[in-house]
Amino acid sequence: MNHGYPLIIYDVFPDVCKEFREAGEQVVSSPADVAEKADRIITMMPTSINAIEAYSGTNGILKKVKKGSLLIDSSTIDPAVSKELAKEVEKMGAVFMDAPVSGGVGAARSGNLTFMVGGVEEEFAAAQELLGCMGSNVVYCGAVGTGQAAKICQQHAVSYWNY
Repeated sequence: MNHGYPLIIYDVFPDVCKEFREAGEQVVSSPADVAEKADRIITMMPTSINAIEAYSGTNGILKKVKKGSLLIDSSTIDPAVSKELAKEVEKMGAVFMDAPVSGGVGAARSGNLTFMVGGVEEEFAAAQELLGCMGSNVVYCGAVGTGQAAKICQQHAVSYWNY
């Protein structure tokens, strides 16, 4: 909120949006409504199924996405799902990048998250600009799906060292 970008927000749990609404940000009632109003969209879902629904569901982003939009998914999901979503997004004339996040709640509050980005390299600068508002480390990993692969490796390494 502190970086000068107006926010258009949707969450399946509307109470989560209360603070944003009180701060004057626009809260809408579906992912499709976000896509109708924005051309840069960042999503973050708990599972692959939730990400698929947010993009391809009845009220999903792809119902109203504008050509040329940049869609960045910061969910930690199956790399194959990211690749399939990218194909669907590309059919609509938009760009999809996977950018799973690491750092936890403390890093989120302090703006020190790490994003591992996969997608078209020519779009990385635009993604980096947006994700840099939330994180201090935005790393390009390669084609769509490589951000997810890097996140999986990071999680395994952390699990191993904490074992």
